[in-house]
Amino acid sequence: MLIGSRYIAFNGLFLPLEETFCRVRQTAVSIHFATGVENWPIANAGTGFLYQFCGRRFCILTRHQLINGFDPGQIAIKLTSDERRLFSGGRIVSFPSAYHGSEEADLVALELPWAYQNLITAPIFYDASTADCVMQRGEQLCAIGFPSGLTEIYGDEECEGIGTSQVMTWGVRGTDGGLPSLCMSESRVMRPRCKGDFDGFSGAPVYGVNSHTRKMTFRGIVIRGGRDTLYFTPHEWVDFLCEKAFSEPPLDPVAILPRHASQSDCSKSASSSDA
Repeated sequence: MLIGSRYIAFNGLFLPLEETFCRVRQTAVSIHFATGVENWPIANAGTGFLYQFCGRRFCILTRHQLINGFDPGQIAIKLTSDERRLFSGGRIVSFPSAYHGSEEADLVALELPWAYQNLITAPIFYDASTADCVMQRGEQLCAIGFPSGLTEIYGDEECEGIGTSQVMTWGVRGTDGGLPSLCMSESRVMRPRCKGDFDGFSGAPVYGVNSHTRKMTFRGIVIRGGRDTLYFTPHEWVDFLCEKAFSEPPLDPVAILPRHASQSDCSKSASSSDA
């Protein structure tokens, strides 16, 4: 599959391969939204990407994952795999128009206010300052998402719409022009082995592995695709979007209560505003 090296650099650390993959996977989080339906209050909405830009922290996702305009309260995030609570709130930043050049600007950034000291495990944000901007020819790519249309696990269990199993799929960069694309090879699933529809990869981070520098670096965000190809934005779009947040002062930090002290499964920001 990969690399020819037992150690890979990620977020400025040179780590054993398995530890690198563990950290990389934690930058992709499952996104949910409130449905308003009593017997199905929370639904899966795809994937988000935890991104740190110039000291401020964001969850990157796509416009089409939003169902109620730019209200940050509609988005609920599971910040770490061992944290049962969902968190919502913050401030949404979007492109000034629906298009970025000739392509649809299908990205938003949710600036996060949370202070993470009381979580069992601190979330891992990809640090923009460690990105390698030059993509190597033939670079291996991977996308990490939470597909909502899994139809089979181990050949016998039906699980339509669960959106809680993380999938890491490998491929190479496509050559058809336009947006960069990941042409998928055989899926490599980090939790259950599965097959089916990969709907739910919207908002998924795409990483590239440079075999010369032995570095795993962020390449973009999936905005559309099918069973064989995922199209993603260049990472420069994400930086441009996050720069817009600096027209506003940073959000005041909101403390997360210890699990035993919380009376709710969904913690909300004390104040939320749109950018």
